[in-house]
Amino acid sequence: MQINSSSLYRDIFKRAFFITLHNRFLWALGFFSTFLGLGSIYELVINKALKNSDFFLNTSYKFSMATVSGLIIGKNLDKFGVINIILLVGAILLSLAIVAAVVFLSISSLGSLIQSSKLLDTKKKTSLFKSFIKIKDKFWGLLSINLIGKALIFISLFVTGGLLSFILINHSVIRSILYLFFYLLLVAISLMVSFLIIYSSCFIVLKSDGVKKSIINSWRLFKENWVVSTESAVIMFAINAAIKLVLLLALVIFSIPFMLLLVVFYYSTLATAPIIVVGLWITFSVIFMILIGSFFSAFQIVAWTLLFDRIIKGGVLSKIHRIFG
Repeated sequence: MQINSSSLYRDIFKRAFFITLHNRFLWALGFFSTFLGLGSIYELVINKALKNSDFFLNTSYKFSMATVSGLIIGKNLDKFGVINIILLVGAILLSLAIVAAVVFLSISSLGSLIQSSKLLDTKKKTSLFKSFIKIKDKFWGLLSINLIGKALIFISLFVTGGLLSFILINHSVIRSILYLFFYLLLVAISLMVSFLIIYSSCFIVLKSDGVKKSIINSWRLFKENWVVSTESAVIMFAINAAIKLVLLLALVIFSIPFMLLLVVFYYSTLATAPIIVVGLWITFSVIFMILIGSFFSAFQIVAWTLLFDRIIKGGVLSKIHRIFG
């Protein structure tokens, strides 16, 4: 049976919204999965693409500075006291532990979101603890997929960033055309890799595939449904833009009482009152943005999981195919 794209997208996004809204533990998973940058595929692509001209130069500069710093420290290592060396090693180990914890929570949250989305969509119950337990055996597979995907995006950014930095030296017509070509190429590569990361993750979690098999299957799935995948990303981008606009308006309305309090306390004899008001204003604003961001991050991954589940069943028609096919 062929599935009409208009009902496909409407149905998936509607189900994803209510699943995320009614299961608040998904918000916590969405918060940690945000660190992977997968919840906002289009933001990952566009932000990286817009900054690619500076990427090569910034990377080169940071590498040279790190090399110089390493030489300076190496030559003066004997001048460091024992306490300072212990503190330095301790700080490095603590930083590594924090990074490891963030990576573990991010990867586990991604897998838990995919697993929970499927269960909740089929009216089965799950929880934050249960979702983490069920996904523990899939951690290394998910980590491998994300590392491979990030490496591919990094390589494409490095190569195209260097080319674009060279092209920008001279703003001739030919170089402008080349700039546009490599810019679009970077966007296409990054978008494709991002799709493969999500689809491979779904194969690992939902189909228990290995890393190699999940990559092969995700590539086949993407080739057969690249138009549907792209249309979904465009729709998600539009939703994201609308939510950002609503969030901005909500923050303005939310800030009005605090602004009035600041005016009132401006003439107050209590000197700390304005500081307290500003502190509360910032605190509640940050909490509000984190909640909205966590919700939307979870919503996107739930939506991608539902889309994956639908297209592997076959018969999905893209909107472009429905209009022109």
